[in-house]
Order: sequence, then C-alpha cells, then structure tokens
Amino acid sequence: MKNKEKKKAKAKAKKKAAGWKEKKEKQKKSTPKEKQRTERPAFAPAQWFQILSDESRIQILERLREKEQCGLELLESVKIAQSTLSHHMKVLCGAGIVRCRKQGKKIYYSLNREEIGRAAEYLRFLEGKKGKVKDENGKSERTRE
Repeated sequence: MKNKEKKKAKAKAKKKAAGWKEKKEKQKKSTPKEKQRTERPAFAPAQWFQILSDESRIQILERLREKEQCGLELLESVKIAQSTLSHHMKVLCGAGIVRCRKQGKKIYYSLNREEIGRAAEYLRFLEGKKGKVKDENGKSERTRE
C-alpha cells in the first residue's frame, strides 16, 4: 500500500509541476517584452514635466537631439554612472520620449519626435495660441480658439 501511495503522490507532484510550467509558458506568450515596452498611456503633461525636471535627463535629450547614440556614447558624454544612465533611459523610453532599438549587443537611442511634438502642441495650447492638442491616436482632446 505504501508503494501505491508514493506513486500517487509522485504522479500528483508531476502534474502540478507540469501545470505550473504550462501556466508560465502561456504568460510568456501572452505578454512579450516588446509588446510591454510599446504599450503606454496617452500623453500625460504632469508625467512629462516630472520626467524632464531631472538635469541628467535634459542632458541626455540634448545629446540625442544631435543624433542617434548608443548607450556607451551617452555614458561618455553625460558622465554619470552606468546604472544611473540605465535608469534614466528606462524612464525616458517608458514615457515614449525616447525610442530604443537593439543592434547586436548595443542599444541605440533616439528622440521620439512625434511625442515631443505632442508636448510642444500642449505648450502652445497653454500659451494661448490657436491650435489643437492631440492624443496619441491623433484625435483632438482640447481646442483653443
């Protein structure tokens, strides 16, 4: 009887482990990393201004204004620790201000001019100039006349 109970317990443990592995695989397939990176909320002015309030991020954006750069080039020109640069790039890319692409082992960063254009439109709206502020889908959110 003990052998039968041990076999049942082992079989049950294998089923449980297999079910856990299948569940993990389904999660990986349903939310790939690249999909997570590209999905973000619509333009949020308060978030933008908070992100741009850091001097290091402003320096990074000024360097990227000139041309697309890899992380190593940015690291040398901004003169901050690698981990700090990595954090800033994660924040900037997450907000959609900066685009990133991987080529081999290097990651290249560039300004997302469309997103920066939305911010510029919003500032013109605040300034009182005629125009429309558009969301990420190009639909008008506010109109100033």
